[in-house]
Amino acid sequence: MLSIKDVNKIRHQKNTVIVGVSRSGNKIGNALYTELKKKNFNVFQINPNVDEINGEKCYRDFESLPSEINTAILTVLPTETLNVVKSAAKNGINNIWMQLGSGSKEAENYCKENKITYVYNQCFLMYAEPVEGFHKFHGWVWEMFGKYAK
Repeated sequence: MLSIKDVNKIRHQKNTVIVGVSRSGNKIGNALYTELKKKNFNVFQINPNVDEINGEKCYRDFESLPSEINTAILTVLPTETLNVVKSAAKNGINNIWMQLGSGSKEAENYCKENKITYVYNQCFLMYAEPVEGFHKFHGWVWEMFGKYAK
């Protein structure tokens, strides 16, 4: 069950990496990266295939990140999520946010078994203050249907 305690623990971490930003610059990972920078997060991006996206440094893996990271937000395919979670944990990241559409039951179970704080199947931007525009509306809709964290 989704816990507001876990949501709050993760959303208040300022050293964050987005895993799965796109080379094209037009995917949810890219939007997350841009929005979190605007919200004063110390945010990094990982894509194993490039060194730069939209003029910003991109890292190929967790090992190459330049500073201590508390949180990973995953925007990868569900078939990749478990391996990404394992790699994050191996590198000391114990807060995992599986963005809406990126979660997998195997990754969720791994987090439970290894006492990793995680959020599954939620949009991070519905919780990242200040919540504005579409994401505010999205959160309201999810609240109406009982999907918003309590």
